[in-house]
Amino acid sequence: MESRSLVYRLVVLLAFAVGLMTVFFAYRTSAAAVYIVRGPTTAVCSITGQSAPATFQDSIFGSELHGFLDQEGVTISFQFPDGRIFSPNDTLLLDGVVDLPPHFALPPYRADVAGDLYFEFPVTNKWPYGCYRLTAVGQGSRQTAVGYLVVTPRTGPPPAPSPARLAVWNNGTFNAFAFHDDLINIHGTNFFPNEVISVWITQPDGTVLDYPQQVASDIGNFQSSFIFTNAHQTGRYTFTALGTLSGYQVFAPFELRARSSTPSGWAQLRVAFPAQVSTRQNSGVAITGALFTPGEYVGLWMTLPNNAVRSLPTQLADGNGDFFVVIDLDERLPVGRYSITAKGVSSGRLQIASFDVTPGSFQPASASNPAGPVPAVVESNAGNQSAFGALTTTGTARASATFLDRTGASDIVRVEGSGYAPNEPVGIWMTFPDGAVLGMASLNVDGSGAFSVDVDLGVVLAAGRYRVSVQGVESTQLVIVTFDAANRGAAPGGASSTAAPLQTLGGPTNLGGAASNPGPEQTPRDQQRCTEPESFWTPDC
Repeated sequence: MESRSLVYRLVVLLAFAVGLMTVFFAYRTSAAAVYIVRGPTTAVCSITGQSAPATFQDSIFGSELHGFLDQEGVTISFQFPDGRIFSPNDTLLLDGVVDLPPHFALPPYRADVAGDLYFEFPVTNKWPYGCYRLTAVGQGSRQTAVGYLVVTPRTGPPPAPSPARLAVWNNGTFNAFAFHDDLINIHGTNFFPNEVISVWITQPDGTVLDYPQQVASDIGNFQSSFIFTNAHQTGRYTFTALGTLSGYQVFAPFELRARSSTPSGWAQLRVAFPAQVSTRQNSGVAITGALFTPGEYVGLWMTLPNNAVRSLPTQLADGNGDFFVVIDLDERLPVGRYSITAKGVSSGRLQIASFDVTPGSFQPASASNPAGPVPAVVESNAGNQSAFGALTTTGTARASATFLDRTGASDIVRVEGSGYAPNEPVGIWMTFPDGAVLGMASLNVDGSGAFSVDVDLGVVLAAGRYRVSVQGVESTQLVIVTFDAANRGAAPGGASSTAAPLQTLGGPTNLGGAASNPGPEQTPRDQQRCTEPESFWTPDC
């Protein structure tokens, strides 16, 4: 009997302990941060395979969060179906094509005194169809809560029958398909005479491209055109025309296909880093090219997983026909398979290298220094000078140099630029083929960040490759324009070719100091000792 009593007590004690553990676990679970999504309908989420709240384009959804600290700041990010990650405010800047808004570090959402938060957010027609992963991170507690939302197409009855018709075809072929950079004809008929017609283009992922409204003719017809650039994704598009007076609505399907590139020649291109030919968002890749023609320009572009193309800065092979670039990738780019294509401008040699981009995390830039465009070349050789620090498109500055006169006692060059900080001082100098430096001008740009200056060089340029460099003292943006000059006798009175690609370079120069450090652009030529490339300059040069 006493044995049974002891067993009974042990069972009760064990049950009490299990219950206590259960209560403790439930308490800890209930204290964890939770992200509850509210939407007008539901749909299956491809990420989880389960039903999830859903909404439509040009509608809203609600975000209900619990379990954060008292009045804690909460950072929110949205991962799109293709893997791109944006802050909520970034999504308001999407254009439906390039979709690379800056990541501004805007003030976070803030929980109330109970650690709760609720807000509603709009979904525009720049949001593709599919399942989204919504993430909230407490700035103090570092708690993370995740929710899922599906953006689904609206369903409804088809438009009422009407006499209106819409046809879309590839110019000159009448095909209902085209390739990048092709001209597309859009032709509508039988609308109400002289009525305004709204036209829009639905992309393969469901996002909508805005298009200018058209006005019908006296018999209700209109004609327009559209160019699919290489920035557009490939796949099936739908053109829609809606008569704003008649209500006639008609559709026309169209397919965009990718142009193929066939490797040619004996040049080589490879992903030098990382070794596994796979990188994460917020990381990058290093690409090397070899066996191009020594000193030739090499065109470079990147093909995204949806076959959209992003141009990269033209490279310059060194004296051995080699070049390298380090390309920055961040979470504004989709995940999937990428390709880099390099083509020698003079040799025509074309090679392709591929790599994968896997998911990363949201990393907003500071408000004072928003993230620049991606993909961006952040490091490169520049011709034979491998010590140049960077060749990049992250800056907004642009410049050009053209000959105004080659008939006088000296050559006269016009240098123009834009994209600098308003009213900031800039230095302009020319680097000769032998590495000597000639100061050209020091001036302040106008209120829009632009300038134009005519410079009498005081010399007649001999044949060779020259560089005109322009750098803002405050913004430190440096642009180098490379061009070839012909001998005056070889082309009397003629201007040298300025068709060489513009290159934006970064790296140390002595222009970043104060006014007491004038730099070679303000130093008389006979006092300059800067015979080394710009990347080797020092404040004592």
